[in-house]
Amino acid sequence: MNPPFGAGSAFLEEEITSKYPKGVSANLICAFVSMSRARLIKGGLCACVVDHTVLVRSSFEKFRREFFFKQIPLVAAAEFGWGVLDANVEVSAVALQRDLDIRASFAFGVDVSGSSGKEEALLEQVRRPSFFSLDHFQSAPNACIKFGLPKFFKDARSRFERVDQIGPFYNGHTIKSDVFKRLVWEVKIEQHGKEWLRMWNGSGYSPFYVPMQEAVLWDGYAGGVMNHSSSVIRNPAIHLKPGLCYGKRGDFLDVQIAPRGQIFTNEGFGGPFPNTTKTWFLLGFLNSKPAQYCLNLYSGQHKEVGYVNQLPCPGCLPDISAKLAHLSRAVVRQLREVYVSVETDPLFVCPACCGSASGSFLLAEKSYTANNQSLSEIITKIDDLTSDALGLTQEEEHELDVSLAGRPAFEVFPQLRGDSQEARMAYFSGSILSYAIGVNFARWQCH
Repeated sequence: MNPPFGAGSAFLEEEITSKYPKGVSANLICAFVSMSRARLIKGGLCACVVDHTVLVRSSFEKFRREFFFKQIPLVAAAEFGWGVLDANVEVSAVALQRDLDIRASFAFGVDVSGSSGKEEALLEQVRRPSFFSLDHFQSAPNACIKFGLPKFFKDARSRFERVDQIGPFYNGHTIKSDVFKRLVWEVKIEQHGKEWLRMWNGSGYSPFYVPMQEAVLWDGYAGGVMNHSSSVIRNPAIHLKPGLCYGKRGDFLDVQIAPRGQIFTNEGFGGPFPNTTKTWFLLGFLNSKPAQYCLNLYSGQHKEVGYVNQLPCPGCLPDISAKLAHLSRAVVRQLREVYVSVETDPLFVCPACCGSASGSFLLAEKSYTANNQSLSEIITKIDDLTSDALGLTQEEEHELDVSLAGRPAFEVFPQLRGDSQEARMAYFSGSILSYAIGVNFARWQCH
């Protein structure tokens, strides 16, 4: 049980790659499973506790296809989640059988990853496990092994086109942060497009819109990004074009508008999308609860492009598509109007309460509350429309809400989330002081 997993040491690397199949031995767990097959008689069983990513991560897809569906086919699996081992790792367990006839093979499984009392939940679920053919898993996204896939998700995969059929996302450049990355207020505005470019490197949870504050010293420094030994240049044709983007890491997918002139990175993914109804529909759909829930079924915290591009989306339904596009435009328009009052946004104009009338701070607070309420209502409509389009049952909607209980509430200023009214008033008054200092030092030039 619990065989070692993770990258092997440099000492072992040559030994492992020489003995075990190329392409499936990059992780120690792959070598251990491969070794176990040689020790089994025909029909023999092997069971082990594994890092859960072995069952779902795209980098293990070839391994799953070669071993779990071919050499030592899967016969049972259990998803345990976090808090099982002393180590900070999400775990599952699998049972494999050598030389099984996969043409007529079914595997059964249970999922207690979301249960607080895992022992009781496991005993309950093994009385009514889910059964799937191995062909079912081979046709799942990245051949992931997931027994808890809801019916609406499986139906959507057969009914609708995938994200990459509308417009794919791409991996961006690998750029050494301590050499080339800066913030836009650390570079000279007159050198924009010459020495530096804007950069999207991901952000905290902020669906639809986020201030693009980062820059990369592209040329004229340390020999330039393109020539630096640490740089890995990926998909150069997709950079600098407007479209959509999102950050790689996070519990929940959040997608933003990418303005023209952005460099994407290995942490901030993106793709060029034209200003059409399909693009605005995709923005709303990917930020909806059902889309975030579906993605988390087969993706961990790293939302690689291979996962997002696999999502089925109901873009072929013209009525739903047009409504979602309209709502997405309304959200972005409202957020842009709000963020011109945030001095770290490159589109900054002036603070929210820079008027001279008495009570202006209170007016800013009221505007903040009204914007949050208005945007929350639009977000709810987007979630409801997407649920209707995907055909969720009441039971599936309940499961979705339970799974996404930790999704942050949508707020126009995430940095104020959970603050009291007094704290927000202090923020608005402090923005006036900061603005005054900036004016005094001639800070406010158009970036």
